[in-house]
Amino acid sequence: MKTMKTFSRRIAALLLVVTVGITALAPAASASSIQLPRLPKDQCVVDDAGVLSDSTTSELETINAQLSSSCDGAQIGVLTVDYTGNATTEDYATEAFNTWGIGSSSKNNGVLILLVMQSDQYADGDYYLTYGDGFRSTMLADQAGTLVQTMEDDFAAKKYDAAVLTCATNVANTIAEVYGVTLSGGTIYSDDSDTQTTRPSVEPVPPQKHYSIWESFIGGIFSMLAYIILFIAVFFIFITPLGHSFGWFWGPFGWFGARRWHRGPRPPRGPYDDFGPGGGFYGGPRGPRGPRGPRPPRGGGFGGFGGSARQANPNAPRKGQDIRVRITLSFDEAVHGCKKNITITRQQECTECHGSGCAAGSSPETCPDCGGSRYQKDAAALYRTRKDGTQAESLPRLMEMSVDEALAACADLKLVASRLQTLSSLGLGYLTLGEATPSLSGGEAQRLKLASEMGKGQADTVFVFDEPTIGLHPLDVRTLLGVFQRLIDSGATVVVIEHDLDVIRNADYLVDLGPGGGESGGRIVACGTPEQVAADPASITGKYLHL
Repeated sequence: MKTMKTFSRRIAALLLVVTVGITALAPAASASSIQLPRLPKDQCVVDDAGVLSDSTTSELETINAQLSSSCDGAQIGVLTVDYTGNATTEDYATEAFNTWGIGSSSKNNGVLILLVMQSDQYADGDYYLTYGDGFRSTMLADQAGTLVQTMEDDFAAKKYDAAVLTCATNVANTIAEVYGVTLSGGTIYSDDSDTQTTRPSVEPVPPQKHYSIWESFIGGIFSMLAYIILFIAVFFIFITPLGHSFGWFWGPFGWFGARRWHRGPRPPRGPYDDFGPGGGFYGGPRGPRGPRGPRPPRGGGFGGFGGSARQANPNAPRKGQDIRVRITLSFDEAVHGCKKNITITRQQECTECHGSGCAAGSSPETCPDCGGSRYQKDAAALYRTRKDGTQAESLPRLMEMSVDEALAACADLKLVASRLQTLSSLGLGYLTLGEATPSLSGGEAQRLKLASEMGKGQADTVFVFDEPTIGLHPLDVRTLLGVFQRLIDSGATVVVIEHDLDVIRNADYLVDLGPGGGESGGRIVACGTPEQVAADPASITGKYLHL
């Protein structure tokens, strides 16, 4: 029996070593099995799948020429493949990025756009965007998910040229914002409307070292040894003393502790059932089961305290809000379980109105405690320090500003300034940041919703607006027309229900409904271009166009 127990322990140790070894070698084996196409260092486009046109390649070369000369050698690489084999799209993109060496080697500021025609996860293909460490903690890293999603509609429609150009254009403009420069007037267009007289040469990238299968295997062996040493150290320092406190000296707890012949006689059987001193792990007869102790208190999380964290506190964090909690437990509480009452509050929210800005109840009156700012009075004493050392406005003060005022105050924050500039360009610069949305007019609400759509690929998208010029000054109507034109240039279709003559005159196609209102209307009186409607004697609207 003793021989069998010794043999089983050795088998268990062998299985542990094999498992750790496989875990260490798996990444190296997976990386070495990825088959990449030839990736020339002097090219920014490798169309292995053959889905991109020559004009797209030329446009990408123009974009990279501007980036290389203005953004410390930053580059955008585009790779299309038919299949990634057994590798995931993310692993394939990472391996391709490291092998290709996109961007400046010293700045590590390259970006890779990968298109896969067929994937194990997605039958209709997949796409991915990765970037170098030079863009960590920048606007590009924050917006990477949004940038790659601009390819979704065109990729699904198999318009790969449009998908690549849309994503590459947005990435290039974001890189330019990161470096604080302007590329050819501020925007790189994907419809050949922007011209480039000179193309700077792309900065050559020195070849990177590639590891052979043998080198990867040797590296995996060293990784396996490191894992084994780390596991033994953690087991010896933390787990073994814990097991000895329970009286466990069987198996590995005996290997890393005092030997049995140095411990004296075995202690009597304790309340730990089969794992105690009298259990079957010592080779002796298995005794009757001892009495079980009380069940630890129920509750979620470690020690049972998670289930009691729900409090009827109106100032508690909202659903989906991240929180960080530090709990102190004694050894007995950690082992046997315990119940802790936790109260979590948001420190800067007004305790009177709970962040609504209104008085208690359904009254629309302003909260008397915070004055409608939604914050506690202490929040007004918290300031942000600009890069030049000056003191910026507090958050409550910022929420009292209009969009135009906040744009000037946050000029040093690129991402915030970009969002505010979009609102200002839509004619909403007069709105207060802390203004409640129910107080907005219909036109203002439509333009506020439109702000979230700006900057995205709008191919095959239809926008319908119902009198968006309500409340606008004639000069702001001109700004709104410019926004409509930007949507159309992005591939969208814009349908507007409007009475404003400036909007009607700038339409590509008109449908005049009438001739009167209510029961006297609802029929198509005239349709066509503004010139055709103006010439139609049956159209009342046409008489006022004066074309």
